[in-house]
Amino acid sequence: MDCLLVTTKLIHGAFLNGVNFEKRDVTLGLISALLHDTGYIQAVEDDTGTGAKYTVCHIQRSIDFMKKYFHDNGFPSEYLPICRNLLRCTGLDVKIAKIDFNHENMKSWVRF
Repeated sequence: MDCLLVTTKLIHGAFLNGVNFEKRDVTLGLISALLHDTGYIQAVEDDTGTGAKYTVCHIQRSIDFMKKYFHDNGFPSEYLPICRNLLRCTGLDVKIAKIDFNHENMKSWVRF
């Protein structure tokens, strides 16, 4: 929930500074924030240790979770690459400028 709150504050601050996001992009940004740590969730049969063991790969696991969730819940296929890139931004060693957003509106997210 912390990530959701911070993302909301960043979006609000950007808006106050003249950045206009499409409603869809704000929604996808907030969905990505909610899903960003799902990679720590252990499967029911995974009863060894804690989800912390996935720290190194939790971003990719979160992306995999999101992909399945979007598919199972009928999200449009074009949402996945946008949210995948936003999730990649949450990695500790990520170089955000190297992420290819392929969407002009989403490029404004990395200005701040």
